[in-house]
Amino acid sequence: MSGHKMVRIFDEFKDAEDDAKYRKNLPVPRGLVSLKELGIVGAILILLQITINFIFLPKMLLIYFIIIAYLSLMGKEFFAASWLKKHQFWYVTSHMFIIPLIDIYSSGLDWLLEGVEAPVGLLFFFAVSYMNGIVIETGRKIRRPEDEAEGVLTYTSMLGTNRGVFLWLTSLMVTLLLSIAACNYAGFGTTAFIVLGIVFIFCATPALLFLKNKTASFAKMIEKASGIWTIAMYLTLGAAPMLSKLFSGT
Repeated sequence: MSGHKMVRIFDEFKDAEDDAKYRKNLPVPRGLVSLKELGIVGAILILLQITINFIFLPKMLLIYFIIIAYLSLMGKEFFAASWLKKHQFWYVTSHMFIIPLIDIYSSGLDWLLEGVEAPVGLLFFFAVSYMNGIVIETGRKIRRPEDEAEGVLTYTSMLGTNRGVFLWLTSLMVTLLLSIAACNYAGFGTTAFIVLGIVFIFCATPALLFLKNKTASFAKMIEKASGIWTIAMYLTLGAAPMLSKLFSGT
């Protein structure tokens, strides 16, 4: 399911007013693509997804409609837009639930279609996915003071530069601990823990460099590290059993 594409389309409608006012460099304000065109694409995607689920995966329809319902609520800012903008913590934490919802659908293609109970260990995976979303959301909104812009909400402008970076590092650490818990629950070998530690050090380094020398390039590296971290988490958790067997020689 093109869940993440749907999230982006809904975001364009949700943020249209602010984008037109403060972020004129983005594709929609620049006229490269219109909201009408995005709406048509979104409607086509939803119709295709409903059709495919109805014909081939009818058991998945309920979860699918829950995802679309949650996306719709996100698009309306849960009918509390003003309050959420003033309380960014609740804004971010409420919106990130869409990621584990999509993961529930994806994993359900295995356990739900087979008619078995969902493995308890998936809870760790969903928690990691949720925190990965927090890492990406925080990491892409880290700026040096001179790069802050009116109307563009960043965590460094809200919390201060250092505190904004520490928030990102804390999110990274929480995700690491959840990933370690997931590996431990699954009985993965020490190789998985070593890989997780190396990836953490690698991805945390740009933030530490930024704290010491606040440059635009280091800020951009934090955003890139967020993406690398997320990909690495999924690859590590997915490939951990194979890596453990490979290095243990069994």
